[in-house]
Amino acid sequence: MKLRMTLVAALLSATGLVMPAQAEDTTIAGIVFSQLEYFRAFQAGMEQANKDAGGELLMGNSDAKPEKESSLVDTYVARGVDAIVISPVSEKGSVPALQRAHDAGIKVVLYNSPLAADFPVASIVSSDKAIGESTGKEAATFISEKLGGKANVALLGFVSLLPEQSNGRTNGFLSQIEGLGEINIVAQQDGWTPEKAVAVASDILTANPGLNIIYAANEGGTVGAVQAVKQA
Repeated sequence: MKLRMTLVAALLSATGLVMPAQAEDTTIAGIVFSQLEYFRAFQAGMEQANKDAGGELLMGNSDAKPEKESSLVDTYVARGVDAIVISPVSEKGSVPALQRAHDAGIKVVLYNSPLAADFPVASIVSSDKAIGESTGKEAATFISEKLGGKANVALLGFVSLLPEQSNGRTNGFLSQIEGLGEINIVAQQDGWTPEKAVAVASDILTANPGLNIIYAANEGGTVGAVQAVKQA
């Protein structure tokens, strides 16, 4: 959490958006798309960077809805902000709204998720495939050493929310375990909030008593899956 706060603060400073000399005349719009702890850390980073510089910060939450994200961006364009700091809902779908912001002279700064455009002035993004691969490597070791190379696996993703990110992480995970002896994918469903994931994972556990591993592609899904396993 502290790392994400520091990264965002450093990014804003590096792009010249929160320099003390500019602070009085600088307005930054920050957009998150979830209330999960992961995004609260990014928001805290923006708030701290802006507090240190003394500028104005406008925060919005798109709730991972493309139409709400577009509306927020248009609102900030109308407000004449200096920059928009955003984790785009969609790599391609978010381009038109942010292009309008760029065309209006507003700096676009990315964090967490990429954008299929060349106009953002800076970004902090990670590889979703690499995130999945790192978890998959740990799972592969566990399956090999503890389960004799055989496992029944369930996947929890967020395809209907953010298909590019969800598929990138899930495919990265699968790439590390599919070469083992006998891997059966018994279920693959969406469940990215704790409330949704606990219900989905509980149903999967009931239907698959021989389940060995649940892979959840995000924080909310992981929390819900853990709760389901504990309840079972």
